[in-house]
Amino acid sequence: MGLWDKIKRALGLGHVVYRDDEPASLSPAAEARLAGLPDGQGIALALLAVPAGWMLQVTEGPAEGPPHPVFEGHPITASDEVVDRLRGLTLDHKDGHWQVITEVKLSAKETPNPDGRAYITDRRLATGRLWFTKTTDGAPWLIARLIRRDDVRNLLVRDNTITIERAPEAEWGPIDLAVSVAIREHILSAGGTLTPPEDAARADGLEAAVWRVMEANVLPILHRDGGDLELLSIEQGVVRINLIGACRTCPASALTVKGGIEKMLKEAFPNEIHSVESIA
Repeated sequence: MGLWDKIKRALGLGHVVYRDDEPASLSPAAEARLAGLPDGQGIALALLAVPAGWMLQVTEGPAEGPPHPVFEGHPITASDEVVDRLRGLTLDHKDGHWQVITEVKLSAKETPNPDGRAYITDRRLATGRLWFTKTTDGAPWLIARLIRRDDVRNLLVRDNTITIERAPEAEWGPIDLAVSVAIREHILSAGGTLTPPEDAARADGLEAAVWRVMEANVLPILHRDGGDLELLSIEQGVVRINLIGACRTCPASALTVKGGIEKMLKEAFPNEIHSVESIA
């Protein structure tokens, strides 16, 4: 095991097994319903767009073609796109209706910031990192229903984690429930993974080199604590950053910037970096 692997294991940053890496499946009730259909009959799957994601539409009738390979052996037709969106979900039949079900694992983790809490699930929520505040325009449904709450100040999404910074004196109980409901509804509606806007490529030179050092040595620690940072600029030896997520208002943020990030960058770039400033 290499040094970086040991560091990741020590920080709890090991490989995550995502449920949405698994193909769609059938419940025993769904298999029984399909087995009971007359010869030549089957179901066709389709998804209708709704604000929260997609709504499954199941039509029973004459088989419309060969079954999709994922459902081989069962008379189910669907496009590759539909089957892909249903990854990690189970097709079920209950009380005369078709539906999707799944088990969602969700845990809450405290951060060094008493007003920050990370919610970790076994589903991939985003590819990369997205940060939302009250003034963010066009937030997706999963985020909009949380960020508009009076007890939520900002929200950071990365991979399989949502980190909430609560409003002062707000109780965690209602936020915990809201996050749980929002994530489960997002998953059951085949909402998929959120994608951040593409960052502009960093030019070669000092800024790119500084960012590589922070990616390797700073970001994993911030991610563990439910935070992140943006590199805003480097001018005359001064690195300006913006802490986000749980790190934004953490009582230890000044120590993180000056005693951690600044010290590391001054050692890595002794003649080029003189200080690091956090811009609120």
